[in-house]
Amino acid sequence: CFQKDILNLVYLCHNYGLNEVAEYWHQVIKINNYQKNRFAQKIIDNIGDNIKKNKICLLGWAFKAKTNDSRESPSIYVADTLINAGANIYIYDPLVKKNKILLDLRMLWESRNISDEKIQRKLGRVSVFNGSKKILEDCYSIAILTEWEEFKRYDWDKLILSKSVFDGRNIIEKAQYKLGKPTLNKL
Repeated sequence: CFQKDILNLVYLCHNYGLNEVAEYWHQVIKINNYQKNRFAQKIIDNIGDNIKKNKICLLGWAFKAKTNDSRESPSIYVADTLINAGANIYIYDPLVKKNKILLDLRMLWESRNISDEKIQRKLGRVSVFNGSKKILEDCYSIAILTEWEEFKRYDWDKLILSKSVFDGRNIIEKAQYKLGKPTLNKL
């Protein structure tokens, strides 16, 4: 509820004539949105012209570990940016179910007045899985978007040898990867 709470604070500050304070907190929202876009753009830039041919694995959909709550999750916006760039997305989250993930995307696109036909085409680029083994094998890049304990236990040394990894939650310990390895991208 970070964005909702900050926007309420902005509203209250404006209401009490604290316009500079309101603007400060509004900039926090802008920076947060910028970070989501920057993260997705790093993936797009890394893949380049091959984005339509390759699958990108998103590990995590919930806005934080140990919950199935995905309201305002960065994963929604990262997935949207990648899909708009033409990527095929494989998603795995231990608690968030397929119907919720697809509903999150549909609601975002409906809020932007995207036609149902275009929404269906976009959803055709999304695959949701009940486990990560298959998607880790089949994907070109991996983006870590929720800090699940399960993800921390993966053999990142092995995965980094064959995949580009984008660690959006900084869960991969330095001991688990070789410094300077170009395929591990920390946020």
